[in-house]
Amino acid sequence: MKAMVYYDKQDIRIEDIPIPKAGSGEILAKVQACAICGSDFKTYNSGNPRMKPPITMGHEFCGVIEAVGDGVAGFEPGDAVVMATSVSCGGCFYCKRGWSNLCIDLRPMGFFYPGGMAEYVLIPARAVKNGHVVKVPEGMNPVHAAMAEPVSCAVNTVINCGVTEGNTVVVVGAGPLARPDVQCKRLPPVCQSGATSRARLAKSTSPSRRRISSTSAFNPRT
Repeated sequence: MKAMVYYDKQDIRIEDIPIPKAGSGEILAKVQACAICGSDFKTYNSGNPRMKPPITMGHEFCGVIEAVGDGVAGFEPGDAVVMATSVSCGGCFYCKRGWSNLCIDLRPMGFFYPGGMAEYVLIPARAVKNGHVVKVPEGMNPVHAAMAEPVSCAVNTVINCGVTEGNTVVVVGAGPLARPDVQCKRLPPVCQSGATSRARLAKSTSPSRRRISSTSAFNPRT
């Protein structure tokens, strides 16, 4: 299969590598779409000490299951899936308290495990066991589904900040994560009555970025 393999900063190669096989507890998925994260871009330009080259890049992906290993329950070939791709250990102090994002042994796809910038991706048993694999609703565009991981960051800010109907929210910055952040803050279930809260996008000079703000966008320097 073709894969985009990281070797060093400004040294990424498209190579032919073997298609992996699903072992016990693992899932093999055929990749339908894989986004380029800002961390991928930074890694290409400047390198990344967390990367263990050579390794297939990509952690924002959607795929269709081709095969499941022994012991996998709840998933079967044909299911479309995405991942919470920073794979937690499930056993440390933080994981046991439901704070898996603080796991002391996070192993991200595309950094520790081979990622989704390939024709196939092998989802490790640890990810399957600890709930990092999520089914995609039937009919969803895989390109949209591949954005689940970054959009989940925006949803998380809504939940943690307690945004509710009628709030005015300022999102500082206007990059790729700020824009879904604004969208999440203006739509249900944040506003369960169907009304919208107001989200303002700060530090934007781009007309296309301004258009996605529900109320206004402004440059704080002017």
